[in-house]
Amino acid sequence: MNGKNDMVERAIRANPFGATHFAWIDFAIFHVVRDTEKTSAQLRAISDRIFPEKFSAFPGCWGKGVHWDGFFNHINWRHCGGFFLADAEFLLAMNDIYRRRFGEIVREKKCLAWEVNVWHHFELHEGLELSWYKANHDDSIFQIP
Repeated sequence: MNGKNDMVERAIRANPFGATHFAWIDFAIFHVVRDTEKTSAQLRAISDRIFPEKFSAFPGCWGKGVHWDGFFNHINWRHCGGFFLADAEFLLAMNDIYRRRFGEIVREKKCLAWEVNVWHHFELHEGLELSWYKANHDDSIFQIP
């Protein structure tokens, strides 16, 4: 789960199409989708959409700081995790925070947390500004504002 940012960075570095924005989509994301035809059309529309130069979109279930207690004991759905999209510069900066802080967090907490917990931690303690929008583990995950 915590390798998503690294894999996206690899795609950014390779960048065979000269893209400026990159998305992560979990391999089995369609297991949470109800209307596959509509969601497939929505994904095609996202691929054709022109995004602002500086842009990020991270769907999530809970507001910032919600269910922070017991953070490393259970999953925190501040972010859904199965999908996100952002400009390359933002994603590289996010992965830089990961590389600098992730190992320290694991050693300090003696726990390997879900990536969405780590992202929330970075929001609250590392100043990472993820552009969050309300969604759930269903078709709404792709409804970028």
